[in-house]
Amino acid sequence: MLELSEIGYDVIEVNQSHKSLNEPTTAFREQVYCGNVVFLDNPLLNYAMGNAVVRVNNGLIKVDKDMSRKRIDPVDATICAFKMAMYHDFAVTTDTDEWLAHEGW
Repeated sequence: MLELSEIGYDVIEVNQSHKSLNEPTTAFREQVYCGNVVFLDNPLLNYAMGNAVVRVNNGLIKVDKDMSRKRIDPVDATICAFKMAMYHDFAVTTDTDEWLAHEGW
């Protein structure tokens, strides 16, 4: 994160606690069940999803590894990105030229 920040990227640390990840994990799971999450067939993400389990602590949930050597990093990254998107204020514009000019294209 430090290296990315030093070269100019905006980085946001997401605490990996049950308290921090309960709401986005619950919301992400709900969106998957509703059919609102669509992704291309990705062997790495499929593998990671197969390794992921939901752990409960004091009524709060978060995704954890099923076995200690199995990886779930893509799942964690997806839920962290979902969390950031949940709280982002997306500006809606219909003027593509204006948007591209604003974004420096």
